[in-house]
Amino acid sequence: METGKICGTWTAAGGNEEMSTSILQWLQQLDLSILRWINQVWTNPFLDWFFPRMAAPSIFLIPGIILGLGLLWKGRMRGRLFLLLMAVVIGLGDAVIVNGLKKAVNRPRPHETVQGVRLVTKEEIRISNPTERPSKGRSFPSAHVSNNVALALVVVAFYGRRYCWIFLWAFLMGWNRVYLGVHFPSDVLFSIFLSMTYTGLILFVARSILKRYGIEWSFREGLRN
Repeated sequence: METGKICGTWTAAGGNEEMSTSILQWLQQLDLSILRWINQVWTNPFLDWFFPRMAAPSIFLIPGIILGLGLLWKGRMRGRLFLLLMAVVIGLGDAVIVNGLKKAVNRPRPHETVQGVRLVTKEEIRISNPTERPSKGRSFPSAHVSNNVALALVVVAFYGRRYCWIFLWAFLMGWNRVYLGVHFPSDVLFSIFLSMTYTGLILFVARSILKRYGIEWSFREGLRN
């Protein structure tokens, strides 16, 4: 009687383990399939030219400096608090959380592990051959996606729902990372939820602090000057 119970328990456990393995394999295959669709099938020459330039840090440098100086000068309380909170979100989210996870997970990029992935850069399009060079393990999560989702959340929280269109830019950045062959779709999806989590927590803490000083802040309508 006891033996039957024990055997039954082990059989159920084995079945659950097999099911978990099958689900994991299915998710991995789905991840690879979506990667190939975006990176190899849904492509065109304009995106081959545009996406590498869109993701380059230099594209944000001069506009970011001009916007930052403008907010410091003319942005009043809301603009200055926006810059301060973005500095906190990027400093904590990118430098600590995202980079910490990159080192802990150490997941190679698609072009470092999957044969035939297009690595699209400003200079060339190269077809991956993973045996050529060692992997670096910087794929999971995506700093580009995390930072742009954080930017969209903070902009909408400070300036109201009329700026929700900025989430389209964040979505496009996620598509960009898979298209260029530098991230898996699962990296992008996790990065979105990760960024929403830590950015949301920082926003709620900031709102609680401002409320103590009598400053009302509605995330739907934005922060009033």
